[in-house]
Amino acid sequence: MDKQDRIVVDLDKLIESYETDLVDKLRHFGLEADIFETWVPDSDPVKSILNLVDSAGEANSDVELEIRASTTVLDQAALSLLGKSLGDRIEVDSSSEPDYVIILISGISQLRLGALPALNENVDKELEQSQTVEQSADWQGEAIDSSFDLSNDEFVSPNTSIYNLPQPQSLDHNTSLEDSADLVTVEGYHDGMMLGLQVEPVIHWIKKATFGGVVNPRIIPLLEKFCTLIEGVPIQDASDHGVGRLEFSVRGISGNRPVPGIVIPGAIDERLSVIQLLIRKTLTNYRQKVGYSQTENIFYPEPSEKWLRLSKADKKSKLLTVLKRELEKIHVLPTEIDVLEIDYNVRVLVRFSGYLAEPQTDKQPIVMQLERAITEQIDPRLELYLELVRDQSKLRRLTVEPNSQSSSMKEEN
Repeated sequence: MDKQDRIVVDLDKLIESYETDLVDKLRHFGLEADIFETWVPDSDPVKSILNLVDSAGEANSDVELEIRASTTVLDQAALSLLGKSLGDRIEVDSSSEPDYVIILISGISQLRLGALPALNENVDKELEQSQTVEQSADWQGEAIDSSFDLSNDEFVSPNTSIYNLPQPQSLDHNTSLEDSADLVTVEGYHDGMMLGLQVEPVIHWIKKATFGGVVNPRIIPLLEKFCTLIEGVPIQDASDHGVGRLEFSVRGISGNRPVPGIVIPGAIDERLSVIQLLIRKTLTNYRQKVGYSQTENIFYPEPSEKWLRLSKADKKSKLLTVLKRELEKIHVLPTEIDVLEIDYNVRVLVRFSGYLAEPQTDKQPIVMQLERAITEQIDPRLELYLELVRDQSKLRRLTVEPNSQSSSMKEEN
Protein backbone atom coordinates (compact mmCIF):
# COMPACT_ATOMS: atom_id res chain seq x y z
CA MET A 1 0.00 0.00 0.00
CA ASP A 2 1.38 3.44 -0.93
CA LYS A 3 2.33 5.61 2.04
CA GLN A 4 0.19 8.46 0.80
CA ASP A 5 -2.98 6.38 0.48
CA ARG A 6 -6.04 7.58 2.30
CA ILE A 7 -8.84 5.28 3.40
CA VAL A 8 -12.31 6.76 3.82
CA VAL A 9 -14.47 5.18 6.51
CA ASP A 10 -18.20 5.89 6.90
CA LEU A 11 -18.68 4.90 10.53
CA ASP A 12 -22.49 5.07 10.43
CA LYS A 13 -22.72 2.64 7.49
CA LEU A 14 -20.23 0.23 9.07
CA ILE A 15 -22.18 0.11 12.31
CA GLU A 16 -25.46 -0.31 10.44
CA SER A 17 -24.24 -3.29 8.37
CA TYR A 18 -22.11 -4.93 11.05
CA GLU A 19 -24.79 -7.08 12.68
CA THR A 20 -26.10 -8.49 9.41
CA ASP A 21 -22.56 -9.19 8.15
CA LEU A 22 -21.82 -11.23 11.27
CA VAL A 23 -23.93 -14.07 9.87
CA ASP A 24 -21.53 -14.89 7.02
CA LYS A 25 -18.32 -12.94 7.60
CA LEU A 26 -15.31 -13.39 9.86
CA ARG A 27 -13.29 -10.41 8.67
CA HIS A 28 -13.26 -7.42 6.27
CA PHE A 29 -16.25 -5.67 7.85
CA GLY A 30 -16.46 -2.96 5.24
CA LEU A 31 -12.71 -2.33 4.89
CA GLU A 32 -10.98 -4.37 2.19
CA ALA A 33 -7.40 -3.17 2.90
CA ASP A 34 -5.17 -6.03 4.04
CA ILE A 35 -4.00 -4.11 7.10
CA PHE A 36 -7.58 -4.15 8.43
CA GLU A 37 -8.25 -7.82 7.68
CA THR A 38 -9.01 -8.79 11.29
CA TRP A 39 -10.52 -5.47 12.44
CA VAL A 40 -14.14 -5.49 13.57
CA PRO A 41 -16.29 -2.54 14.64
CA ASP A 42 -16.80 -2.00 18.37
CA SER A 43 -20.03 -0.94 20.06
CA ASP A 44 -18.09 2.09 21.28
CA PRO A 45 -17.14 4.26 18.24
CA VAL A 46 -14.07 5.68 20.00
CA LYS A 47 -12.65 2.22 20.55
CA SER A 48 -13.53 1.30 16.94
CA ILE A 49 -11.41 4.19 15.68
CA LEU A 50 -8.53 3.48 18.05
CA ASN A 51 -8.55 -0.16 16.94
CA LEU A 52 -8.37 0.98 13.31
CA VAL A 53 -5.34 3.11 14.12
CA ASP A 54 -3.81 0.22 16.05
CA SER A 55 -4.26 -2.13 13.07
CA ALA A 56 -2.51 0.32 10.76
CA GLY A 57 0.25 0.84 13.32
CA GLU A 58 0.92 -2.90 13.67
CA ALA A 59 1.19 -3.12 9.87
CA ASN A 60 3.77 -0.29 9.91
CA SER A 61 1.51 1.64 7.55
CA ASP A 62 1.47 5.42 7.16
CA VAL A 63 -2.01 5.38 5.65
CA GLU A 64 -4.23 8.35 6.44
CA LEU A 65 -7.70 7.65 7.81
CA GLU A 66 -10.62 9.90 6.86
CA ILE A 67 -13.50 8.98 9.13
CA ARG A 68 -16.98 10.36 8.48
CA ALA A 69 -19.68 10.02 11.12
CA SER A 70 -22.89 11.64 12.25
CA THR A 71 -22.80 13.70 15.42
CA THR A 72 -25.11 11.15 17.02
CA VAL A 73 -22.35 8.54 16.65
CA LEU A 74 -19.39 10.82 17.34
CA ASP A 75 -20.61 13.43 19.79
CA GLN A 76 -18.50 16.06 21.51
CA ALA A 77 -17.55 13.73 24.34
CA ALA A 78 -16.29 11.11 21.88
CA LEU A 79 -14.35 13.69 19.87
CA SER A 80 -12.76 15.06 23.03
CA LEU A 81 -11.69 11.59 24.10
CA LEU A 82 -10.23 10.88 20.66
CA GLY A 83 -8.32 14.16 20.85
CA LYS A 84 -6.81 13.19 24.18
CA SER A 85 -5.85 9.76 22.88
CA LEU A 86 -4.37 10.78 19.50
CA GLY A 87 -3.12 14.30 20.22
CA ASP A 88 -1.93 16.29 17.19
CA ARG A 89 -2.42 13.34 14.84
CA ILE A 90 -6.12 14.11 14.53
CA GLU A 91 -7.86 16.95 12.67
CA VAL A 92 -11.59 17.59 13.06
CA ASP A 93 -13.80 19.27 10.45
CA SER A 94 -17.37 19.77 11.64
CA SER A 95 -18.45 22.50 9.22
CA SER A 96 -18.71 20.63 5.91
CA GLU A 97 -22.14 19.07 6.45
CA PRO A 98 -24.90 19.66 9.01
CA ASP A 99 -25.01 17.06 11.79
CA TYR A 100 -21.93 15.39 10.34
CA VAL A 101 -18.27 15.41 11.30
CA ILE A 102 -15.14 14.43 9.40
CA ILE A 103 -11.92 13.55 11.20
CA LEU A 104 -8.53 12.99 9.56
CA ILE A 105 -5.91 10.85 11.32
CA SER A 106 -2.32 10.88 10.06
CA GLY A 107 1.18 10.14 11.34
CA ILE A 108 0.13 6.66 12.45
CA SER A 109 3.60 5.17 11.99
CA GLN A 110 4.94 7.53 14.69
CA LEU A 111 2.79 5.84 17.32
CA ARG A 112 4.77 3.39 19.43
CA LEU A 113 3.62 -0.14 18.55
CA GLY A 114 1.68 -1.49 21.49
CA ALA A 115 0.76 1.95 22.88
CA LEU A 116 -2.81 1.87 21.63
CA PRO A 117 -3.94 -1.06 23.80
CA ALA A 118 -3.00 1.17 26.73
CA LEU A 119 -4.98 4.02 25.17
CA ASN A 120 -7.96 1.68 24.84
CA GLU A 121 -7.60 0.86 28.52
CA ASN A 122 -7.66 4.58 29.27
CA VAL A 123 -10.79 4.93 27.15
CA ASP A 124 -12.47 2.16 29.14
CA LYS A 125 -11.65 3.80 32.43
CA GLU A 126 -12.82 7.21 31.27
CA LEU A 127 -16.12 5.75 30.15
CA GLU A 128 -16.52 4.02 33.50
CA GLN A 129 -15.80 6.95 35.80
CA SER A 130 -17.72 10.19 36.24
CA GLN A 131 -15.02 12.19 37.99
CA THR A 132 -11.60 13.36 36.79
CA VAL A 133 -8.98 10.67 37.14
CA GLU A 134 -5.31 10.23 36.32
CA GLN A 135 -4.15 7.06 34.72
CA SER A 136 -1.12 5.64 32.91
CA ALA A 137 -0.94 5.84 29.12
CA ASP A 138 2.07 3.55 29.10
CA TRP A 139 4.44 1.89 31.55
CA GLN A 140 6.33 5.14 32.13
CA GLY A 141 3.21 6.80 33.55
CA GLU A 142 2.24 9.58 31.12
CA ALA A 143 -0.93 11.02 32.64
CA ILE A 144 -4.26 11.48 30.85
CA ASP A 145 -7.12 13.07 32.70
CA SER A 146 -10.85 12.76 32.11
CA SER A 147 -13.91 14.78 33.05
CA PHE A 148 -16.64 12.77 31.36
CA ASP A 149 -19.82 11.71 33.02
CA LEU A 150 -20.74 8.45 31.37
CA SER A 151 -21.62 6.64 34.59
CA ASN A 152 -24.28 4.51 32.89
CA ASP A 153 -21.66 2.71 30.82
CA GLU A 154 -21.54 -0.95 31.87
CA PHE A 155 -17.99 -1.70 30.76
CA VAL A 156 -15.85 -3.12 33.55
CA SER A 157 -12.15 -2.24 33.39
CA PRO A 158 -9.86 -5.29 33.57
CA ASN A 159 -8.21 -5.98 36.90
CA THR A 160 -4.65 -5.84 35.56
CA SER A 161 -3.13 -5.78 39.05
CA ILE A 162 -3.46 -9.59 38.99
CA TYR A 163 -0.45 -9.67 36.66
CA ASN A 164 1.81 -7.48 38.81
CA LEU A 165 3.92 -10.38 40.02
CA PRO A 166 6.84 -9.90 42.44
CA GLN A 167 10.30 -9.96 40.96
CA PRO A 168 11.68 -13.54 40.99
CA GLN A 169 14.63 -14.19 43.28
CA SER A 170 16.54 -15.76 40.41
CA LEU A 171 16.16 -15.39 36.65
CA ASP A 172 16.66 -18.78 35.02
CA HIS A 173 15.64 -17.62 31.55
CA ASN A 174 17.20 -14.16 31.25
CA THR A 175 20.32 -15.61 29.67
CA SER A 176 21.87 -16.42 26.33
CA LEU A 177 21.44 -19.72 24.52
CA GLU A 178 24.39 -22.03 24.09
CA ASP A 179 25.17 -23.36 20.63
CA SER A 180 23.87 -26.85 19.94
CA ALA A 181 24.35 -28.99 16.84
CA ASP A 182 21.10 -30.86 17.49
CA LEU A 183 18.84 -27.85 18.11
CA VAL A 184 17.74 -24.87 16.01
CA THR A 185 18.19 -21.48 17.68
CA VAL A 186 15.68 -18.81 16.70
CA GLU A 187 14.80 -15.35 18.05
CA GLY A 188 11.92 -12.90 17.84
CA TYR A 189 12.04 -9.18 18.65
CA HIS A 190 9.51 -6.56 19.65
CA ASP A 191 10.02 -3.04 21.00
CA GLY A 192 13.58 -3.78 22.13
CA MET A 193 12.72 -7.11 23.76
CA MET A 194 13.90 -10.52 22.59
CA LEU A 195 12.49 -14.03 22.95
CA GLY A 196 14.96 -16.79 22.12
CA LEU A 197 14.13 -20.47 21.61
CA GLN A 198 16.07 -23.64 20.99
CA VAL A 199 13.83 -26.08 19.10
CA GLU A 200 14.17 -29.77 18.30
CA PRO A 201 13.80 -29.63 14.47
CA VAL A 202 12.48 -33.18 14.06
CA ILE A 203 9.47 -32.85 16.38
CA HIS A 204 9.47 -29.00 16.59
CA TRP A 205 9.39 -29.01 20.41
CA ILE A 206 10.91 -26.19 22.45
CA LYS A 207 13.82 -27.41 24.58
CA LYS A 208 14.97 -24.07 25.98
CA ALA A 209 13.44 -20.57 26.12
CA THR A 210 15.14 -17.31 27.09
CA PHE A 211 14.43 -13.58 26.99
CA GLY A 212 16.58 -10.47 26.87
CA GLY A 213 17.06 -7.00 25.45
CA VAL A 214 15.46 -3.90 26.91
CA VAL A 215 12.83 -5.37 29.22
CA ASN A 216 10.60 -3.32 31.50
CA PRO A 217 10.75 -4.66 35.10
CA ARG A 218 6.95 -5.11 35.16
CA ILE A 219 7.07 -7.73 32.40
CA ILE A 220 10.11 -9.68 33.66
CA PRO A 221 8.21 -12.00 36.07
CA LEU A 222 5.66 -12.79 33.32
CA LEU A 223 8.39 -13.54 30.76
CA GLU A 224 10.19 -15.76 33.28
CA LYS A 225 7.01 -17.76 33.94
CA PHE A 226 6.14 -17.87 30.23
CA CYS A 227 9.54 -19.35 29.34
CA THR A 228 9.05 -22.05 31.97
CA LEU A 229 5.59 -22.91 30.62
CA ILE A 230 6.60 -23.26 26.96
CA GLU A 231 9.66 -25.45 27.51
CA GLY A 232 8.83 -29.03 26.59
CA VAL A 233 5.89 -28.20 24.30
CA PRO A 234 5.62 -27.82 20.48
CA ILE A 235 6.41 -24.35 19.18
CA GLN A 236 3.01 -24.26 17.43
CA ASP A 237 1.23 -24.91 20.73
CA ALA A 238 3.37 -22.28 22.48
CA SER A 239 2.17 -19.75 19.92
CA ASP A 240 -1.47 -20.89 20.08
CA HIS A 241 -1.94 -21.43 23.82
CA GLY A 242 1.19 -20.32 25.66
CA VAL A 243 -0.07 -16.87 26.66
CA GLY A 244 -3.47 -18.31 27.62
CA ARG A 245 -1.78 -20.80 29.93
CA LEU A 246 0.37 -18.01 31.33
CA GLU A 247 -2.68 -15.88 32.11
CA PHE A 248 -4.50 -18.79 33.72
CA SER A 249 -1.51 -19.84 35.81
CA VAL A 250 -1.13 -16.31 37.18
CA ARG A 251 -4.87 -15.94 37.79
CA GLY A 252 -4.99 -19.33 39.50
CA ILE A 253 -2.61 -18.05 42.15
CA SER A 254 -4.82 -15.08 43.01
CA GLY A 255 -8.19 -16.78 42.54
CA ASN A 256 -9.54 -13.63 40.84
CA ARG A 257 -10.78 -12.98 37.30
CA PRO A 258 -9.66 -9.82 35.47
CA VAL A 259 -13.06 -9.41 33.75
CA PRO A 260 -16.44 -11.16 33.85
CA GLY A 261 -17.02 -13.87 31.24
CA ILE A 262 -14.47 -15.15 28.73
CA VAL A 263 -10.90 -14.00 29.38
CA ILE A 264 -8.88 -13.17 26.26
CA PRO A 265 -5.29 -12.51 27.44
CA GLY A 266 -4.33 -10.02 24.74
CA ALA A 267 -7.37 -7.85 25.46
CA ILE A 268 -6.82 -7.39 29.21
CA ASP A 269 -3.17 -6.48 29.74
CA GLU A 270 -0.63 -4.90 27.40
CA ARG A 271 2.16 -7.09 28.78
CA LEU A 272 0.36 -10.25 27.67
CA SER A 273 -0.12 -8.73 24.20
CA VAL A 274 3.62 -8.08 23.99
CA ILE A 275 4.46 -11.67 24.95
CA GLN A 276 1.97 -12.91 22.35
CA LEU A 277 3.68 -10.80 19.68
CA LEU A 278 7.09 -12.13 20.72
CA ILE A 279 6.17 -15.81 20.47
CA ARG A 280 4.34 -15.33 17.16
CA LYS A 281 7.29 -13.48 15.62
CA THR A 282 9.62 -16.19 16.87
CA LEU A 283 7.41 -18.89 15.32
CA THR A 284 7.39 -16.97 12.00
CA ASN A 285 11.19 -16.77 12.04
CA TYR A 286 11.41 -20.50 12.86
CA ARG A 287 9.14 -21.34 9.90
CA GLN A 288 11.38 -19.35 7.56
CA LYS A 289 14.56 -20.86 8.99
CA VAL A 290 13.64 -24.56 8.79
CA GLY A 291 10.76 -24.54 6.27
CA TYR A 292 8.21 -25.54 8.89
CA SER A 293 4.71 -25.10 7.43
CA GLN A 294 2.43 -27.15 9.71
CA THR A 295 -0.31 -25.13 11.40
CA GLU A 296 -2.39 -27.93 12.90
CA ASN A 297 -2.03 -28.18 16.67
CA ILE A 298 -2.56 -31.71 17.98
CA PHE A 299 -0.65 -31.31 21.26
CA TYR A 300 -2.48 -32.64 24.31
CA PRO A 301 -0.65 -31.93 27.59
CA GLU A 302 -0.24 -34.81 30.02
CA PRO A 303 -0.63 -34.60 33.81
CA SER A 304 2.49 -34.04 35.88
CA GLU A 305 4.84 -36.92 36.71
CA LYS A 306 4.13 -36.29 40.38
CA TRP A 307 0.44 -37.08 39.81
CA LEU A 308 1.09 -40.02 37.49
CA ARG A 309 3.40 -41.70 40.02
CA LEU A 310 0.64 -41.89 42.64
CA SER A 311 -1.26 -45.15 43.07
CA LYS A 312 -4.98 -45.19 42.30
CA ALA A 313 -5.80 -45.25 46.02
CA ASP A 314 -3.47 -42.30 46.72
CA LYS A 315 -4.98 -40.33 43.84
CA LYS A 316 -8.49 -40.92 45.19
CA SER A 317 -7.41 -39.97 48.73
CA LYS A 318 -5.76 -36.75 47.53
CA LEU A 319 -8.81 -35.80 45.48
CA LEU A 320 -11.22 -36.44 48.37
CA THR A 321 -9.11 -34.34 50.73
CA VAL A 322 -9.30 -31.32 48.40
CA LEU A 323 -12.95 -31.82 47.42
CA LYS A 324 -14.17 -32.21 51.01
CA ARG A 325 -12.20 -29.17 52.16
CA GLU A 326 -13.79 -27.15 49.35
CA LEU A 327 -17.30 -28.31 50.30
CA GLU A 328 -16.71 -27.19 53.89
CA LYS A 329 -15.99 -23.70 52.57
CA ILE A 330 -19.53 -23.51 51.15
CA HIS A 331 -21.05 -25.12 54.26
CA VAL A 332 -21.87 -28.48 52.67
CA LEU A 333 -21.26 -31.75 54.50
CA PRO A 334 -17.99 -33.26 53.19
CA THR A 335 -19.56 -36.72 53.33
CA GLU A 336 -21.87 -35.81 50.42
CA ILE A 337 -19.27 -36.48 47.75
CA ASP A 338 -17.40 -39.59 46.66
CA VAL A 339 -14.84 -40.25 43.94
CA LEU A 340 -15.97 -43.20 41.79
CA GLU A 341 -13.41 -43.44 38.99
CA ILE A 342 -10.31 -41.74 37.58
CA ASP A 343 -10.24 -42.43 33.85
CA TYR A 344 -7.17 -41.77 31.68
CA ASN A 345 -5.50 -40.25 34.77
CA VAL A 346 -7.44 -37.00 34.24
CA ARG A 347 -11.22 -37.64 34.19
CA VAL A 348 -12.50 -37.65 37.77
CA LEU A 349 -16.01 -39.05 38.14
CA VAL A 350 -17.76 -38.07 41.39
CA ARG A 351 -21.09 -38.93 42.99
CA PHE A 352 -23.21 -36.44 44.94
CA SER A 353 -25.49 -37.42 47.83
CA GLY A 354 -27.65 -35.67 50.42
CA TYR A 355 -28.19 -31.96 49.76
CA LEU A 356 -25.88 -32.01 46.72
CA ALA A 357 -28.01 -34.68 45.03
CA GLU A 358 -31.35 -32.94 45.57
CA PRO A 359 -33.09 -31.82 42.33
CA GLN A 360 -33.39 -28.20 43.48
CA THR A 361 -29.64 -27.89 44.15
CA ASP A 362 -27.87 -25.90 41.45
CA LYS A 363 -25.01 -28.29 40.79
CA GLN A 364 -23.20 -26.49 37.95
CA PRO A 365 -21.48 -23.73 40.02
CA ILE A 366 -20.57 -26.29 42.69
CA VAL A 367 -18.93 -28.61 40.14
CA MET A 368 -17.07 -25.65 38.61
CA GLN A 369 -15.77 -24.58 42.02
CA LEU A 370 -14.69 -28.13 42.87
CA GLU A 371 -12.93 -28.56 39.52
CA ARG A 372 -11.12 -25.26 40.00
CA ALA A 373 -9.91 -26.47 43.40
CA ILE A 374 -8.45 -29.76 42.13
CA THR A 375 -6.81 -28.13 39.08
CA GLU A 376 -5.16 -25.46 41.22
CA GLN A 377 -4.19 -27.65 44.17
CA ILE A 378 -3.41 -31.01 42.53
CA ASP A 379 -2.89 -30.90 38.75
CA PRO A 380 -4.08 -28.44 36.06
CA ARG A 381 -5.01 -31.27 33.66
CA LEU A 382 -7.71 -32.76 35.90
CA GLU A 383 -11.35 -32.65 34.75
CA LEU A 384 -14.35 -33.18 37.01
CA TYR A 385 -17.43 -35.11 35.87
CA LEU A 386 -20.65 -35.70 37.79
CA GLU A 387 -22.18 -39.19 37.74
CA LEU A 388 -25.29 -39.52 35.58
CA VAL A 389 -28.30 -39.87 37.88
CA ARG A 390 -31.22 -42.19 37.10
CA ASP A 391 -34.62 -40.63 36.50
CA GLN A 392 -35.96 -39.91 39.99
CA SER A 393 -39.60 -40.39 38.96
CA LYS A 394 -40.64 -43.86 40.12
CA LEU A 395 -43.64 -43.85 37.77
CA ARG A 396 -41.48 -43.19 34.70
CA ARG A 397 -38.98 -45.85 35.75
CA LEU A 398 -41.80 -48.39 36.27
CA THR A 399 -43.10 -47.78 32.75
CA VAL A 400 -39.68 -48.01 31.12
CA GLU A 401 -37.83 -50.71 33.00
CA PRO A 402 -40.31 -53.65 32.51
CA ASN A 403 -40.35 -53.01 28.77
CA SER A 404 -36.60 -53.04 28.70
CA GLN A 405 -36.52 -56.33 30.57
CA SER A 406 -39.09 -58.02 28.31
CA SER A 407 -37.23 -56.81 25.24
CA SER A 408 -34.09 -58.28 26.65
CA MET A 409 -35.83 -61.62 27.33
CA LYS A 410 -37.14 -61.76 23.75
CA GLU A 411 -33.65 -61.33 22.38
CA GLU A 412 -32.41 -64.20 24.56
CA ASN A 413 -35.22 -66.48 23.32
